[in-house]
Amino acid sequence: MSILAVLLLAGCLAGCMAHGDPEEARFDPTLWRSDSDWDRAMARSEAALAADPASGVLRRSGRLELTLQDGRTLAVAEDRACKTPPRDLWHDCLRKYAIWHFPRRGFWLLAVRLYAGEAYALVDTRSGRETRMIGPPHFAPDGRSLIAVNAAPKGGDTVSGIEVWSLAGPAPELVFYRGAHLEEGFSFVDWAGDRIARLTVQTHERAPREATLYFANGRWQLSRPY
Repeated sequence: MSILAVLLLAGCLAGCMAHGDPEEARFDPTLWRSDSDWDRAMARSEAALAADPASGVLRRSGRLELTLQDGRTLAVAEDRACKTPPRDLWHDCLRKYAIWHFPRRGFWLLAVRLYAGEAYALVDTRSGRETRMIGPPHFAPDGRSLIAVNAAPKGGDTVSGIEVWSLAGPAPELVFYRGAHLEEGFSFVDWAGDRIARLTVQTHERAPREATLYFANGRWQLSRPY
């Protein structure tokens, strides 16, 4: 039996019968993809989050504010007037929306409109530290890592591919990155254990196929999807 087969079996025995994380059961980023107006969808998500006082999210006079755990207010920097051409696609032309709160994880999730694309960021509710990543987070069952994927087509400012972030330290640390090849697009399916996740991959010329991202021999690895 291969290492991958053993990991899949062990992961299923440990977690296939377990219930999902209640904090994340309602978090489905694919719902927003169905809205043709991305900004309008993100604004609706932020408004719904801000309606809960416990979220610590407030938009005052057009400015996004987050209340940290120690009571300090973090004013989130953004620039809604996209310059043409922008001097810096990350700092000079963006709009940020607070779209989810993970209180047990200690993060807010921001959706970021770039000059010609999108990105996401986790904001630490204690320090206010912002960590940009390519897609919404999918936390491992043990909470020690997360996977972010983005299947956006090539072009513009959106980065496509797969990232794995370690949450073992004081701040998220990127430990694996696999960029998309040609018209390749990855989608997250689920975790099959703490260190193994199922994905799908699709290209312009091929139907969707399964792929597996797993940790073995001291590093994250991606099974050959085709």
